[in-house]
Amino acid sequence: MTERPFRIRTITSFVNIDPSDFDNDSESLRQKINACNRLLREGEAQMTTAGFEVQTIRISTNPFGEWLVTTADEQSVNKRLNDLNSLLSDCDINFCSLGPSYNPGHTTNICPEIVSIAP
Repeated sequence: MTERPFRIRTITSFVNIDPSDFDNDSESLRQKINACNRLLREGEAQMTTAGFEVQTIRISTNPFGEWLVTTADEQSVNKRLNDLNSLLSDCDINFCSLGPSYNPGHTTNICPEIVSIAP
């Protein structure tokens, strides 16, 4: 029997997002996501070259209450989610963990908004 190569389920890059990252057309966020993308693609290439199958790459953020829910303005939350989603799509990153929810109000009010934006 031929041994199958070890499969790597995911390579994850962590990013710390701040509310100010969404200023100036989210330029700071774009730089952070692009840096993560470079790191992820480099890791993916190294693992593939070594003979491993990489199934996915993803980004994980600090708790979303720290950067997403800093305003009561629902449009701002929606815009931030759409900006992040667009940047991830531009980098062909299909998985993103928005960090944990430490606030029950965020869980019941914001999580449905997050799910509605997801592709």
